[in-house]
Amino acid sequence: MRKQYRILSAVFLSITALLIITACSDDSENFQNLNMNNAPDEQSDSVHVVAMNGDKLEYILDAKHYSRYHKKKKVLADTIRVQTFDENGVEESVLTAEHADVDENRDIMIARRNVKIVADSGTLFCNYLQWDRKTDRIYARGKVVLQRGQNTINGYELKTDINLFKIEMVKVSAQGKVNEENVDF
Repeated sequence: MRKQYRILSAVFLSITALLIITACSDDSENFQNLNMNNAPDEQSDSVHVVAMNGDKLEYILDAKHYSRYHKKKKVLADTIRVQTFDENGVEESVLTAEHADVDENRDIMIARRNVKIVADSGTLFCNYLQWDRKTDRIYARGKVVLQRGQNTINGYELKTDINLFKIEMVKVSAQGKVNEENVDF
């Protein structure tokens, strides 16, 4: 019985020693193969950014995850919410999306997946949107849906502003009630 105990102890000690030796092996070769060129300079979770122009509030950005690349002047964000404000500090619109890429050099945001803009003049739904923040011009590609009150306009490709006032859309179809006074052909 003691002989079996000694054999089991020896096997156990051998396996334990082997695990310790392999766990502590030199990983410097693997570490050297990491490519740090694509790593962000900053990463944050639960980000809240307030952008001001002098003493005027421009926008508030909230993101679940935020990565910034200083040299490329690029920001990648996940699960975003952007509130825009007019010159009096009144909220104009709210943009939400699953992903956003910001080119800080050109001041352009590209929002992707489940993109939604809510403004006083309506609500826009799409899966790809490019927002030129200098001019507040919006370009959405692919299928777009615009709701204004009880009316729904469907189409492909859309050009508008962040407030959804003037709309240009391709391949349009609509649902709702049209008042003859509002039709201008």
